[in-house]
Amino acid sequence: MIDEELDRLLADFYENTIGRYWDAERRYVDEHYRTIPFPFKETSAPSFVNVQHWTREHLTGYLNTWSAVKHFTRQNGYNPVVAFSEVIGRAWGEVPVREVRFPLFLRTGFIHSINDRLLPAAL
Repeated sequence: MIDEELDRLLADFYENTIGRYWDAERRYVDEHYRTIPFPFKETSAPSFVNVQHWTREHLTGYLNTWSAVKHFTRQNGYNPVVAFSEVIGRAWGEVPVREVRFPLFLRTGFIHSINDRLLPAAL
């Protein structure tokens, strides 16, 4: 999450440009791990956010690490981030560094041990 305009552009790139190139398991992240099999007695978990301060180049470098970008590039013969980086550049503006926020998703719970004690488990 950066700002309204960049978030909208990134969501469109994520869903419409490279959306069909994501591995099937990626849906667990998109669903905040709520649908992943979790055979434990669930407990509430605190919310966390990873805050970074990035340049536009940091952002495009990060996009190039996405597996869907790699799959797209392999199947289509070109990297979609190259053209998208121009779109990002216009929306980024002259601000050299922006705050980028990544929500972190966590599920916590307890399992029963052999002695029927509760032991912590996390995903």
